[in-house]
Amino acid sequence: IKKGDVIPMNYHFTTTKEHMMINGGTVLEIFKDKALQIKSKEPFKGEIDIDKLKAVFAEYGAGKVAFVRMEASTNLIGGQPFSMQNM
Repeated sequence: IKKGDVIPMNYHFTTTKEHMMINGGTVLEIFKDKALQIKSKEPFKGEIDIDKLKAVFAEYGAGKVAFVRMEASTNLIGGQPFSMQNM
C-alpha cells in the first residue's frame, strides 16, 4: 500500500484499517445497505455491495485500487457473514 491507494472492503478490522491508513491508503467500506439494519432478514450482511465495488473502479481506476479485502469476522457489525459467491 502506498499513498493514494484505495482499498475497498466489506467492513474494517480496526488495526488492519489503521495499518492501511498509516501507509497512505484510503479504506472504502462498501458493504450492503442492509448490513447495519438490525431487523433485516438478509442472511449475508457482511457482503461487499458489488455495485459499489464497480463504482470504486469507475471512480478511481484499477491502478489506484491496491486490492479488494474481505474481512471474514466483521466483529464491529456483529460478525456478519458473507457468501462464498460474494467472495
